[in-house]
Amino acid sequence: LSPRRDLMAMVSTPSLPGIDVVAQPELKLAGLRIHPRVRAASRFSFGSGLQLLQIASGKTVQIDGLPSPLSLATLQWSPDQRWLAFNRVDAASGANELWLVELETRRARKLVANLNTVVGRGYDWMPDSRRLLVRLQPEGQGEAPSAVAVPAGPAVQETQAGGGVRQIRTYQDLLRNESDARLFAYYLRTQLATVDLAGQTAKFGAPDLFMGVSASPDGRHVLTTRLERPFSYLVPASMFARRVEVLDAGGRFEYEVAR
Repeated sequence: LSPRRDLMAMVSTPSLPGIDVVAQPELKLAGLRIHPRVRAASRFSFGSGLQLLQIASGKTVQIDGLPSPLSLATLQWSPDQRWLAFNRVDAASGANELWLVELETRRARKLVANLNTVVGRGYDWMPDSRRLLVRLQPEGQGEAPSAVAVPAGPAVQETQAGGGVRQIRTYQDLLRNESDARLFAYYLRTQLATVDLAGQTAKFGAPDLFMGVSASPDGRHVLTTRLERPFSYLVPASMFARRVEVLDAGGRFEYEVAR
């Protein structure tokens, strides 16, 4: 539903995914499942159609300019309801894009390419509805690190004396070695940026291992959660060491909330 609850965005999804979607490569790292080609969370269901429904009249409104295939992953209304943003993830072409639908003209256009959606949606509207806070793939990162078959050293785990008997919960898809850790950091590393409605992008601080990003209600601050090494081999990324900070509108550090 739209913010004013008079429109509904309806996404059509196929009953079964195609074999090209099911056969996509998948990495299992730190409790996450990642599509390496598009830097996105691995998934097998994408929207194949997008329409608007007028709640009062029940009339369906078509949107012009949608990409083919649509491959819609997520969508979000702007606070003023003038725009509808959606994320397009196409495994065949390697696209991970942010698109924008203008409600006045009912026309869609691509706003920015190379999103990083390994964790989260990859974009959020700023409170002014004139910009979006996006997570981009860093420039000049090079090729992904290759897997190393020969370990650099032993995987050491320590047990504290006198700790008694403890039960440890087990998780799937954990990091196994430093080679996995480097690969995980490569795909998670994100460049924050703001993009306006014309597609002009302004980078926001330096690339880092961001797990969460949220703009303040007045748009003057950004709350970030980023991971820090060393990574654990016993728990998933959601339980790794992290630092929660507040940044200003230019991406500069303001305040440490927690570490």
